[in-house]
Amino acid sequence: MGLPPPDSLERLTHADLIGVVRDLIGEVTRMRAENKKLVGSLAKLRVEHRAAKDEIARLKHLPPRPPIKPSGMDKSTQAKGSEAGDDKGGRSSRRRGSQLDRLKIGATVVVKADPPAGSRNKGFEDIVVQDLSLNPQVARYRRERWETPDGKTIIADLDSGIVGGYGPNLMMWTASPQRHHSAKAWSPERHKEGDRP
Repeated sequence: MGLPPPDSLERLTHADLIGVVRDLIGEVTRMRAENKKLVGSLAKLRVEHRAAKDEIARLKHLPPRPPIKPSGMDKSTQAKGSEAGDDKGGRSSRRRGSQLDRLKIGATVVVKADPPAGSRNKGFEDIVVQDLSLNPQVARYRRERWETPDGKTIIADLDSGIVGGYGPNLMMWTASPQRHHSAKAWSPERHKEGDRP
């Protein structure tokens, strides 16, 4: 069935309109299939054209075409634009000040004191100790506090490797002159002298 002129569509019956729509669907399907074939032929021709250009360059003893891979910059640019939001005009949004509230406590260690008889338990004195191993570990040491009968306060001692809230592994890497390029590396001896960079 051929397509009727546009002004005659209003005079068609419902059944005729259904037939016209079926014809249009068939025509669109045929055109899609033809377009798919043409796209495939075009891609094939491009490959053949590139091969012919490479062969001509080889015969003329020209250097070969370098392999060019997609750079991926488009993806990176789009990601930065959508995520960054640059509302601050390039200023850093990094928070300043103490970061202790952002640390995840991995373990709580209760350190027992050795008070004399008759002492009263006064709770704990907490210190957050950061140490470094293959996995970062943050532990809260709960040092017992006792008050002796004569009014003195006794706090449980920490392990000898813990200095100033840092564990022995972290201290080894920061205080060792062989591993630290600065001569002003912090060490327990300097801390006692009051000299801290």
